[in-house]
Amino acid sequence: MLCASPAYLREQGQPDSVAGLARHSCLQLVTSLFPRDRWHLDGPNGRETFGLPPTAFQVNLADALAAALRKGKGVGALPMSSAGAALRSGSLVRALPGCQLQKLTVYVLYPSRQYLDAKIWTFVEFLQEVVPQALVADQVALNY
Repeated sequence: MLCASPAYLREQGQPDSVAGLARHSCLQLVTSLFPRDRWHLDGPNGRETFGLPPTAFQVNLADALAAALRKGKGVGALPMSSAGAALRSGSLVRALPGCQLQKLTVYVLYPSRQYLDAKIWTFVEFLQEVVPQALVADQVALNY
């Protein structure tokens, strides 16, 4: 989700659309999971793509990005695991709350189903049970 500090948004204004992000300092989380030069956002207008302008601030750790956002340095995309506590405390708020970044699909790869080790099967079953519950809990937390 896109986050920023309340102070930053008071000073710069809340973006009113994906295109409105162009008026903001967009900080980048560099990861292999997302494109480096754009954000794909799903919202009321369907999927929209925002081309990230060049920035002097790029990090590869979500917690480092969260710290910069809490200091009022701009708007950035954070996973719920890094944003949750700050959202609950109020040190971060959602920018464009009607939009969320592209969803990810999680896969579990293992060599063969024919001779599947019991530990691997147990772990796969665990993931099938726990991951959906965690996602629902995150969604509930977003609607606090």
